[in-house]
Amino acid sequence: MEHNIKDKIMKKLNHNIYKCLVLMAIILVQSCKEESLENFASKKGISASVSVKGLSGQIKKDAENVRIPIEVQLSASATQAFDAHIMLDENTVVNAISNNLLPNTLAFPVGSIVIPQTVTIPFGSTSVIFEAVVSVAALEKFYFSSKKLAFAVKLTEVAKGNSIDEKKNVGIVSIDPLAIIAAHEMHTISITNGGGSKLDVSGRNNYAPSVASIGIPLGVTLSGVASLSFKVNVAINNDTVAVLKSKGLLPLNAVVMQAGEFELPAQVVVDQTANTGKLEVTILSQTLLKYRNDKIALVVQLTGSSRHIVHPVNRTVILLIDPASIIIANSYAAWFPTGNKLQFYSLYKKFNS
Repeated sequence: MEHNIKDKIMKKLNHNIYKCLVLMAIILVQSCKEESLENFASKKGISASVSVKGLSGQIKKDAENVRIPIEVQLSASATQAFDAHIMLDENTVVNAISNNLLPNTLAFPVGSIVIPQTVTIPFGSTSVIFEAVVSVAALEKFYFSSKKLAFAVKLTEVAKGNSIDEKKNVGIVSIDPLAIIAAHEMHTISITNGGGSKLDVSGRNNYAPSVASIGIPLGVTLSGVASLSFKVNVAINNDTVAVLKSKGLLPLNAVVMQAGEFELPAQVVVDQTANTGKLEVTILSQTLLKYRNDKIALVVQLTGSSRHIVHPVNRTVILLIDPASIIIANSYAAWFPTGNKLQFYSLYKKFNS
C-alpha cells in the first residue's frame, strides 16, 4: 500500500517535471525565434547618420594637380551600400571668414575645385574618403598671399534610409599653399633682365643697336619645371614714374615717351616645355634724338598670365635710358671738304639724323 502511494507520487512528480521541461523548451524556442526576428528586423531597418569629417590623410601633389583627401563618416556600419550626394558650399566659408572664425584665411574659388557629385559608401563601412582636386597653377596664385585657403563640402542627400547629421553636414577644409608647394617647385614668371630693379640703358650697355632703333632685351623667365604653353600680358606703368621721381629714385629731368615713339608687345607667348620667352622694348632713333638732352624713364610690368603667377617683385623693371650717351657711343666725327674748306660733321653709324 505504501509502495503504491510512493509510485503514484513519483509518477505525478515526473509528469509535472516533464510538463515543466516541455513548457521551458517551448518558451526557449519561442524566445530564440523572437530574438532572431528582432535581430533581423533591427539589422534590416538600422540607419546610419552621415557627417563630413573634413581633411583626412596626406595631401598629394604631382606636376599638374593637388589631391586633397576628405572623409565622410557614419554613426554605424553601413548595412548596405549607398550613395551620399555632396556639393561645394561657398557661403559657409565666406561667412566663417567674415565672422573671424577662420583667421588669416582666404576663400578658395569653388570654380577651381573639382569634387565628385556622389560618394559611394560600401557595405560594412563606417567611413569613406574621396578626393578634391585643384590644379597646381590655381594654388600657386595664392602662394605669395601669406594666407591659408579654405573651402567647404556639404552633404545634400543620402540614400537607403540613412540620414544626414545636420550638425555635421558641412566640413571646412583649410590648406596652406606654402606647406604644399616647396619654394624650388614654385612656378613664377619674372622679367629676366632687371626684373625687380632699375636697369640703366646708356653708353653701350643693355641694348642692341640697329639702323633705325635700339632694342632693349628684357625677356620673361618661368621658374620651376615648364610644361604647357602660356601667355604673359605686358604693360607700361607711366603713373609710377612721378612717384619714383618724388622719392629720388629717378632724376627729376626724367621724361616719359609718347605713343608711337617706342614699341612694346602687349603679350608674350612662352612655348610648351620652355622656360623663357622673348620680350623687347624697341626705341626709335628719332626718339633718342628728340630726348637727347633728357633722361627717359620707362616702367615695364608683367600684369598677368594665362597659366602661372607673375612674381610680385620681379614682374617690374624700371628702365632709365640716357639718349645722349647712346648717341655718342654710336657716332663718330669726321672732316669732309665742302667747297674750298673742310667742314666738321658728326655722323651716326646706327641712327638717322
